[in-house]
Amino acid sequence: MDWKQAWSTTTNTTNSALDSLAPVCVPFAARWDLEADRRNKLRTPEHLKALMAAQNEHNAARSTHATAKSQQLTARAASRNPLAAGRRAARVATKAAARHERDTRTRLKAARVNYRSTLKARAIQAHSVHAVPSVVASALMSTSHLTVWPAATSALVIGANVAGLVLGRRKLRVPVDESLSLGERQLMERLDPSYWVEHAPDRGLSGTVTTPPAIEPGGIRCEIRLDGTWTVKTLADKADSVRALRDARHTAATVLMLLGVPARVIDQIMGWEPGTSARMRARYLHVPDAMLKDVARKIADAIWGPPETPPVDKNQDNEG
Repeated sequence: MDWKQAWSTTTNTTNSALDSLAPVCVPFAARWDLEADRRNKLRTPEHLKALMAAQNEHNAARSTHATAKSQQLTARAASRNPLAAGRRAARVATKAAARHERDTRTRLKAARVNYRSTLKARAIQAHSVHAVPSVVASALMSTSHLTVWPAATSALVIGANVAGLVLGRRKLRVPVDESLSLGERQLMERLDPSYWVEHAPDRGLSGTVTTPPAIEPGGIRCEIRLDGTWTVKTLADKADSVRALRDARHTAATVLMLLGVPARVIDQIMGWEPGTSARMRARYLHVPDAMLKDVARKIADAIWGPPETPPVDKNQDNEG
């Protein structure tokens, strides 16, 4: 029984640690997935056909340029006069072949941009740049004693890349209290880091990620992490939009109260469940000062009666 409890405690602690690290890696994984998806969309049969045509054209241009250079060398060997017709023709042909090769190289680069290699292949190539030399260095340095730190450093870099992707793609599920209203539950789900990152580009919030939201006495608390593309001004602009959306819910509940809508109808419109309606009304309803004064006046009238109005002397009015 003890080992089961220890295993459960270890699992919960590990999951909590991974959940706390996941939001840090979400931007990296999101950018990776976006770039991978962009590259995959570019790998169409039409772009592949254009790339193959550009490659064949460039190979032919290179061959033509090599032939022209060979003919120029032959013309130089045949005549020492630089103004000879054969040498002048060879120079013109070489310049035209070189120009054509540059043009085909430019078109080949454009075709390669339109048909990118997969991001996984590029990552393998990038990691092989340091992995292969580190393994060779470890082998050469292990003549007298085993030296593994070059290979271990390279493996650590690769492991960090893989761990960042795994943690960034980790699905966090925020536990939602059943006593919350429908609107609060929906807000908690939308503030979930996985949901936020998936829909952030549609909201104009690309590069941001939320921390798991928490319920506090003052409401729902959630932090937003930003990448380097955000500035104070852009964040302030977005904050104004979020603040306006949040205040709209408070304003709607208050207006319904001022219109005399029954409390039960307000609960249904706002999505407040019966068990939490009192707490939600206390949070979202704001009683204006004019309403408080009106209620105080009505209570005073009920207890002490309405204030007496002084009688008007009609004779005094006629004399005036």
